[in-house]
Amino acid sequence: MQHNGSPASDVLSNLPNNVLENILTRLPLRDAVKTSVFSRKWRYNWATLPRLVFDDTFSAGYPRTQALRKELLKTIYEVLLLHNGPIVEFTLTIPGLESCPEINHLIRFLSFNNIQDFTLRISMGECHKLSPFLFSCVGLRHLHLTSCLFNPPPTFQGFERLISIKFQKVEFGINGFEISTCKWPLLEQLILEECSNIDNLAIDAPNLKLLYFGGQFKSICFRKTPILASVTFMAPQTSASQLFDGTRTTGIIEVFCCIPLLEYLYAGYYFIMLHNGGTADEVEAVGVFLESQDFSDVSLNKLREIQLLIFDNSKPEMEFVKLLLVKSPLLEKMCIKLKVSDITKGFRVLKEVIRFRRASSTAEIIVLGEGENFDSWK
Repeated sequence: MQHNGSPASDVLSNLPNNVLENILTRLPLRDAVKTSVFSRKWRYNWATLPRLVFDDTFSAGYPRTQALRKELLKTIYEVLLLHNGPIVEFTLTIPGLESCPEINHLIRFLSFNNIQDFTLRISMGECHKLSPFLFSCVGLRHLHLTSCLFNPPPTFQGFERLISIKFQKVEFGINGFEISTCKWPLLEQLILEECSNIDNLAIDAPNLKLLYFGGQFKSICFRKTPILASVTFMAPQTSASQLFDGTRTTGIIEVFCCIPLLEYLYAGYYFIMLHNGGTADEVEAVGVFLESQDFSDVSLNKLREIQLLIFDNSKPEMEFVKLLLVKSPLLEKMCIKLKVSDITKGFRVLKEVIRFRRASSTAEIIVLGEGENFDSWK
């Protein structure tokens, strides 16, 4: 490395500002800070970066003890104090991060800096209780939280510019979680994984395009989702008695009546069975109900791909498959994966499904065994 004043240093100093910014934004933050030694012009360029990512590359080399993790958070706070200009994106995902007051100090600082993209991942210990200052970040466009307590204050008016939500292991307050137009008018992507206190999910989001839901719930209501195109339900592999207390759900068919532009659907076995009942008698009743209805008000005119995870050829499952086939005129592929490795049962399912009437004459039907995966058939 040549010292300042050398020909190489002059070349670096004479690079256009847009080129310097482009170089720095492609570097891990820790390396971007180190570029200060290159030349006088580079000394504080890192301090104007709008994107700050504190992840495993930033914390590399730090011992994984609680005291030193807190020291690392203080270092991050010092970086923020030296920063000059808006902070558009802030990511804090250092390994072993636990809930602590220092995190909320960072959030308070960011709330005054026009933050648009905020990611926080707590990877150890209890959920982190988010600072009320987060709910004053009205410019947020992307919000990704892991292992946090999301409990907005009564005065919270919503994130009017938010485009995407990704919540993993997030615990909601006593009022649960509701997606409404008044608070999330621009929301396009909603991902909820293993979140708690979300038994009844109501979604009113006119711009929502993608929904991924993994976890437990008793009912889901789509009030206004006219352009929702991709839906994934990943219910836990739990017995009905553990999830349901006898309360009936809204019904999976009612869900599809409110998604006219659905193009992709993934529904796991436990979603199909548990969303429509609880006990074995209730599950069979669902099969009889599905068989007896014509569902003339159900339209899946945009649905092109379906992935179903089922257990066997029980009546509710087969009636649900039949409904999807007869209501999807543009369907290109239906991929059914069995939860059992019985080859004979797989042939029996395939034989039964291909006999069903189909609105799409070109729809491909694929049945996978337990060891096969969906990705290999895309």
